Amino acid sequence: MSKNYVTIKMTKKKINIYDVAKELGVSISTVSRALNNNPKISADTTKKVKQMADKLGFQKNALASGLMTNKTKTIGVIVPQINREFFAQTVRSIEDTAFEMGYSVMICQSHDSYVKEQANINTLMSSRVDGIIVSLALETTDLKHFEKAIDADIPIVFFDRVGLELSNSTKILVDNFSSAQKATSHLIQQGYKHIGYIGGPHMHQIFEERLEGFKQALTDHNLPIDDSIIEKTDLTQQDCYRAAKSILHAINPPDAILCANHLTSVNTIFYAMSIKKMIPKDVAVVGFSENPIAELMIPSLTAIRQPCYEMGKLAMQKLVEEIDFDQKSDEFIHSTIVLDTKLDIRASSNGSFVANN
Repeated sequence: MSKNYVTIKMTKKKINIYDVAKELGVSISTVSRALNNNPKISADTTKKVKQMADKLGFQKNALASGLMTNKTKTIGVIVPQINREFFAQTVRSIEDTAFEMGYSVMICQSHDSYVKEQANINTLMSSRVDGIIVSLALETTDLKHFEKAIDADIPIVFFDRVGLELSNSTKILVDNFSSAQKATSHLIQQGYKHIGYIGGPHMHQIFEERLEGFKQALTDHNLPIDDSIIEKTDLTQQDCYRAAKSILHAINPPDAILCANHLTSVNTIFYAMSIKKMIPKDVAVVGFSENPIAELMIPSLTAIRQPCYEMGKLAMQKLVEEIDFDQKSDEFIHSTIVLDTKLDIRASSNGSFVANN
């Protein structure tokens, strides 16, 4: 005997603002205001509305709320590569601070591509973010895509690699010149006299400033600047390795090297050791930008520590200041904030460290 089956499709009703209002016996405008923390609604009513919304499983529609308030409580972040420690820690700080301030974060990677960075901006603008935090791609020299966002009343805060030409944006960076000068002076104080430098693309001001700080320290100590042991890279692993090989096989190779980023310093140490050079006896190495691996390497790496967590926190706070600013009352004052760095001295540049450990 055959059996007849009836398939019944069960659908779960999506709870909306009307359901919350009905349960509480209040108007939908009261519920809407309470969910948006409107000061006109008492704290007691706001609490009851939010408790009922949670009980019923109500999910606030961010896009719909944004259309009403002209705010989505979402900010965009564009970084070159999230897998680099400096950017990873800065983004973590941005997310932590954003959460505390009631914001969500959309993260984009440019992979140091100007074209991808433009696409990132278009995506974030289409998503109606309230503001954007960005560190420029290496390929970026034209800032028109950021001007487009600013013209659309989307504030931008730059960090690390900043767009100095844009006067209508806030910038947060470290003192690259003084940091490189300090690191080079440390090498000179350790007794090194023929110091090389491996940097990044000079089209970006942070790498130009680091190179100038390096040269200034040599000049301050009456030491020669030897262009044959100064290299620039595109900051890829292959090019960093190439630069290390080139500089260590110069006619008059350096006895110490300042590297403009972490990847460069690691590749320099690995190559030096591969050709049987002892560090720091034969050649000392100092890196720029701290990474947890620096302390674990053998030899451990002397490096300039950048305050990435503080940088991310400040970037988020400054962005929200501008988002909340009432432009009708006055003109927002943008600022450039320069943070200090710290030189963590370890075995790669300190002979006494090796002897005592």
